[in-house]
Amino acid sequence: MLSAAVLALTLAGTLTWTTNIQPVKANPGTVTIRVQYLDGCPRSSAIVKEKYTGWMWVTNESGYVSGTGFQPYTIYVFKAYWPDLGQQFGPEETILTNETGDGSVTIEEDYEITPPAVEILSPQNLSYAVSSVDLSFTIYDYSSIDWMGYSLDGQSNVTVTGNTSLTGLSLGQHNVIVYANDTYGNMGSSNRVYFTRILGCVTIKAQYKDGYPRPNAIVQWKNATEWKYFGTTNESGVKIRFNYLAPGPYWVAAWYPDLATQFGVSKFLVVNETGYGSQTIQANYEITPPVNEVLSPVNMTYTNTSLPLNFTVNDFSPISWIGYSLDNQANVTITGNTTLTNLAIGQHSIIVYANDTYGNMGYSDKIYFTIANDIAISAYASPVPGETYFDDNNCTGGWITVTWLGDLDADFNVDEDDLWMFCEAFIDYYKIHVKDMNCDFDNDCDIDEDDLWTFCAAFIEYWKHQ
Repeated sequence: MLSAAVLALTLAGTLTWTTNIQPVKANPGTVTIRVQYLDGCPRSSAIVKEKYTGWMWVTNESGYVSGTGFQPYTIYVFKAYWPDLGQQFGPEETILTNETGDGSVTIEEDYEITPPAVEILSPQNLSYAVSSVDLSFTIYDYSSIDWMGYSLDGQSNVTVTGNTSLTGLSLGQHNVIVYANDTYGNMGSSNRVYFTRILGCVTIKAQYKDGYPRPNAIVQWKNATEWKYFGTTNESGVKIRFNYLAPGPYWVAAWYPDLATQFGVSKFLVVNETGYGSQTIQANYEITPPVNEVLSPVNMTYTNTSLPLNFTVNDFSPISWIGYSLDNQANVTITGNTTLTNLAIGQHSIIVYANDTYGNMGYSDKIYFTIANDIAISAYASPVPGETYFDDNNCTGGWITVTWLGDLDADFNVDEDDLWMFCEAFIDYYKIHVKDMNCDFDNDCDIDEDDLWTFCAAFIEYWKHQ
């Protein structure tokens, strides 16, 4: 109702009244409540009740419940009960609705219902050739773990404090489950893991004295009086068997090429408690030939008709014979390094042979070398008039005098081939003995082997015109 003064002003037309009218929500406010455990697991079928209005609903499978008719900016107090109104679930929670009367809150009980998640890392679904296998696992949970244990092959649980070992495993298949209990009594278990205990591997190798393997050898074993087949060696001379021989002592032997010929001697083999064992059967002889290397002579031209024959022989066993063949002739027996004498002019070849005490013959590479005719080569520090085959204005202090004597390659023909052979011998001589030549024959401002070949080419041209 307006007052008389306001009414009078209104009637007189002298009053203006402005008001701010707020929008009004068409529907009453909505409040959402979630009821859950400490691990976030929802509590379905919980009774949620508002303290003052008596509002009451039941949570769905996701732990939620919603209600309408709530006023804006109003405090409401909610409690949850489960399994009935005689047992409160979690603490009392308060909601202050917003300007539209909406609000939400979570009521959480201070314990969990999710069991621990247990995973076995070892053993796996495999075969193990040992009697002791590691038992390792992981456990995940929202709360502390109160107890851990495992059951092997369905037997009674064994309490553990962490990873451990499964010992004394018998041969055959086994299975294991790991359990864990949290502080709220939730028991979790792993998947059942199956694994098998087998015997280990036994390895037998057959070889010669030099370590060379014996493929295709027949290997047998016995622990009493009768030999039994173990297998045939591969290209590496080895035979391996898994899960075959039980722990204990045995004899093993090899035969090659057939069971009529034993290879080496029988050897004693011990297979340990996990089924592992190894032995090497060795024949007391070798099949590797000696390794021979000729050190002198080498592939070059010599001016001497006598040369040292030096060589090395390496072998696993003693050497019974050494010899050489010169120019494919019959072998000459020697006892060590020697001298090749009376070598003819021309090209030669030589091979050194060696035989070990087991009849293995080895031989060196064939070495080629050349014997040239008498060649007198000298170097002078000053010119010698009348004795120089080649004169060059660039030669300032190193004149070279040579004397050559005809059929160097012993082909009964004095020709250009003899000249080139002479030049090769000359250059070999120069590189070893002459150090003071100062002749840039090819005008490249560098005194080197190219100058020597230039000199030789000019010498041959000179000879052909004489």
